[in-house]
Amino acid sequence: LLLAPTDPATTRRRPPPRPKLTVATTFPIWPPMGGGQARIFHLYKNLARHFDVDIVSYGQGSSDAFEAEIAPGVNEIRIAKSEAHAEREQALMDALGGRPIGDIAAHLLSPFTPDYRRALEASALASCAVIASHPYLADDIKAVAPGKPFWYEAHNVEIDLKQAVLDGQAQARPILDMVRAVEGRCWREASQVFACTARDLDALGALFGPTRAILHEVPNGVALDEIAFIGPERRRSLQETSGLGARRTAIFIGSWHGPNLEAVEAILAAAPTLPELRFIVAGSACMPFRGHAIPGNVDMLGQVDAATRDALLAAADIALNPMRTGSGTNLKMLDYFAAGIPVLSTSFGARGLKAEAGRHYLAADGELAAALREAFGDAERLAAMPAAARALVEADYGWDVIAERFARSLARAGFPVPGLPDSEDQSDQASSQDRLASKRRRTRRPSGNGE
Repeated sequence: LLLAPTDPATTRRRPPPRPKLTVATTFPIWPPMGGGQARIFHLYKNLARHFDVDIVSYGQGSSDAFEAEIAPGVNEIRIAKSEAHAEREQALMDALGGRPIGDIAAHLLSPFTPDYRRALEASALASCAVIASHPYLADDIKAVAPGKPFWYEAHNVEIDLKQAVLDGQAQARPILDMVRAVEGRCWREASQVFACTARDLDALGALFGPTRAILHEVPNGVALDEIAFIGPERRRSLQETSGLGARRTAIFIGSWHGPNLEAVEAILAAAPTLPELRFIVAGSACMPFRGHAIPGNVDMLGQVDAATRDALLAAADIALNPMRTGSGTNLKMLDYFAAGIPVLSTSFGARGLKAEAGRHYLAADGELAAALREAFGDAERLAAMPAAARALVEADYGWDVIAERFARSLARAGFPVPGLPDSEDQSDQASSQDRLASKRRRTRRPSGNGE
């Protein structure tokens, strides 16, 4: 039989396959509840305008396997830890005073979960770059994808963070030496390095010396489509209907992370001196305080879902961020700003953000209790800040804005990014932050503190 000729003008052409990024991470991403999960989910969800994305993650335990599309163009391939892996991780955690060290364990115990490398290799086969989100899986990437472009996403300066987390643990020294070594290799060997702040990039350069990488500042952001702005009148109405209106309520949200635990300790110390206030602490930062004596005006809720988080942010009177250590930026600040809740933070807690004390948040660098009394003594000033804070995050910290700036920064660095406007448009739209990559090429000054 002869087939009728096909009109080329009407023939449908399949769109060319999109380039793919593979992201390696030591913890599950869906559903995003902690700060690191939220960053990975929202950054790559928005980069999926240009790339397909595979996130190859470890589950929390030996029965936590999962594979699904968690956002359009973003697949999570979650590998359950083997029983041997999980048992050895628990033993290491016990030896280090119960500190959470799943990320470190993933580096040390990778041979006990061979399925992870198999999944990473399968994903990387068709990828244009493989990304170590945190440094701990870099060796796995190098083993299974030695010819692929290797990128490093630095959520923190890891050696500084782990020194704080493991402080005082007698067996921590070889662990910290390992962290320093693997972080240094990522810094020196990656072709692209991106971090939450320019301050962190500078700190990594001071610690580890020159790098071959092109550097990008990719700040933390907020999902503005998920967090509603609640103004003062609506907040008062919600307080009455939720039962939080009987007394003023201060809220803190944080994951099990050394700097957050220090912040919880500060809240627990201040609470007995402020019996007229109610304090709510949410997130996995509550877990280490199980069994501790907790003041009667403090509610330790533990980990909550996004809906509960949003309800708390909508009805509380003030959000707290009494952080004094850590690196990167605090995602919670951006969530607070987006929700329209007044914020009381240390200056350190606002590091890396464009937020101004007195305009976007109240500074509390002294005693927390005294700062809270002062804040509630100036209701007019407290009510004026949330609108300015929301305007700030809408202008600079929406994940869609951040991802597009990163995509343009990659394109200017010579990496092909489909779906961008032409180069002239990109140049016109680029901010000074976007130009960080072109300014910071391979000219890092040597440091005497390198390993």
